[in-house]
Amino acid sequence: MARLIRSMVLALMVILILAPAAYADNPPGPDAGPEAILRYKEKMIGYTKADFEARAAERQKLAEAGVKPDNPVILGSGSLCNAGSSKNDINTSLANPGDIIMMTNDSGGGSYGAWCHSGAWNGSEDRVIEANPDPGVSLGYAEDFVNADKSVVLRATSGSVDGWVVRNWAANQIGDSYNSNFCDKANRNAFYCSQLNLASFKDTYGIDMDSNPTWPCDTVTPEELYWDSDNYVGDSGD
Repeated sequence: MARLIRSMVLALMVILILAPAAYADNPPGPDAGPEAILRYKEKMIGYTKADFEARAAERQKLAEAGVKPDNPVILGSGSLCNAGSSKNDINTSLANPGDIIMMTNDSGGGSYGAWCHSGAWNGSEDRVIEANPDPGVSLGYAEDFVNADKSVVLRATSGSVDGWVVRNWAANQIGDSYNSNFCDKANRNAFYCSQLNLASFKDTYGIDMDSNPTWPCDTVTPEELYWDSDNYVGDSGD
């Protein structure tokens, strides 16, 4: 009996030791709760939400003082979302219609955080509904996100969301012009990338995925979408 108990204890210890490693490789689903989802996002990107909020506050102070920041990652200065150096291992077959897909690169991401571009998964043909300066809202290719150094798929935590409804809303904006006024996220005649994602969920289900609505103005950046608690990581690749 004592030997059996020892065997059971050892088996339990092995499970407890291996469980964190398995968890690290598999994104927690919506049932895991917001804290577990947040911890996974922090581990994936390499810094915490508190770090992001601190940088946002620092940038806001500089902007109010009229100081142009030097570091595009920490503070933002208009860096571009260039192609990465190699393909990542994101599995686009796991993406659902309407999911948010994001990309970044090793050179520092975009103007307002690590994530430099986002789009809405089309649901078929490896295509993404996205907004770019030229030609505005259009049907792009998932290849652009696969070729980035890191990509992530974000999915609404609410079980009541029908991804096709979100996808169809975004698709109905194809042909609209690009919104170069990042402080005008309420615009519904023109869109920038993350604004299109925000509007797709907000105008269909009332879900506001802007985690920091006051920074740096009335805008929404891919970084703010990433940190919002209304979504979780469906898949990621680096």
